[in-house]
Amino acid sequence: MATFRITVLKHQRRRDDKYPVSVCVTHSRSKAYIKTGYYVDRSKLSRSFELRDNLILSELFRRIEEFERKFVSLGKRAGNFTARELADIVSAKNEMNFTDFFEDYIANLKLSKKTVQLYGLCLGHLKKFKEVVFLSDIDNAFLCAFLDYLQSSGVGKRGQQYYFVLLKAVFRAAVKKYRRDTGDIMDDVFEDFKIPENPVPKKRNLSAETIRKLATWDELAKDRKVRSNEFLAKYEFARDVFMISFLLCGTNTVDIYNMEKEKNGRLSYNRSKTTGRRKDGAFISYKIEPELRMLMEKYAGKERAFDFCERYKSANNFNWRVNDFLKFFVEPLGLPADFSTYYARHSWATIARNRCEVSKDDISAALNHVSVSIFDRKMVADDYIELDYSVIDAANRKVIDFVFSL
Repeated sequence: MATFRITVLKHQRRRDDKYPVSVCVTHSRSKAYIKTGYYVDRSKLSRSFELRDNLILSELFRRIEEFERKFVSLGKRAGNFTARELADIVSAKNEMNFTDFFEDYIANLKLSKKTVQLYGLCLGHLKKFKEVVFLSDIDNAFLCAFLDYLQSSGVGKRGQQYYFVLLKAVFRAAVKKYRRDTGDIMDDVFEDFKIPENPVPKKRNLSAETIRKLATWDELAKDRKVRSNEFLAKYEFARDVFMISFLLCGTNTVDIYNMEKEKNGRLSYNRSKTTGRRKDGAFISYKIEPELRMLMEKYAGKERAFDFCERYKSANNFNWRVNDFLKFFVEPLGLPADFSTYYARHSWATIARNRCEVSKDDISAALNHVSVSIFDRKMVADDYIELDYSVIDAANRKVIDFVFSL
């Protein structure tokens, strides 16, 4: 008769001071161990290294009952197997290894680098919570426990919401594949699970008056904090990048960094954040207004619209430097302590809606939140008719005129 016992071995302590929890199978005077995917620290073990975590114990007792049921079903054949063979038989799962599926899912994603990184972070947290997860493991109790883990790990509400949205997408893709491969139907546990709500984002907008003051402020050289012409150039550079973003309806710095040369008096690009999620590749085009033209000439690039890719090795480094230098303006202009290039996007949208009476649909289009086909009434077929961005051009001109006519 085989026996199954929950076991934690002292010599298996990992570098993070956690111990793997196994099920020891004793059969025919030999032993073998079944990995459970759980890892615990010393506080969850007794002096004799007995597991004391009730939640894990409950789950493992359930598994042992299943192991014993499979063992009994073998009948006399069980005597023909070694402990290792028996362990493999009773622990074999017909369902999908969700952890492996998650890794393959990420490897095949065709989304922005940042989005792929978020999926990777989600998987990393899932592995820390439980190293090996099977599809059948994911139920309401599992999701609640994972949420508790994220909260105890210091992940904020926004992060929790992000991770669960990503986990939901991967889970449903896994269920779809499992149904296709096996013909079995699984319940969608997310239908009854409430994903943490995303907190209302902080308003990061400046008034039109403040934007104009920032753009025209000429007291930089007189400020005591500007220790040399080198620092003066850096602060002016950061301000100019902020204004380039604002004059392009709040375009993100990563897209400014990668911006291609102008064509027919326009700057066009595919928004990096959403290009892999939209059929139109998140394409957008902006007319080069006179205010922007001056900055383009000042920072003209050799191969791209701007020379920022020649100044900095990566878009991340460029973004970090610009936002670091922008902090200089916080005190003299009375700006929010977290002032950054994000304020350009929020400010443009707020001024457009509240001061220039631009419709929300047109603002969404200008921010590249929707496909141009939604608001372009002249478009019949992408292949035959040139897209008309006059709606965006008109909205942007309204905002610029309002700000600089104050």
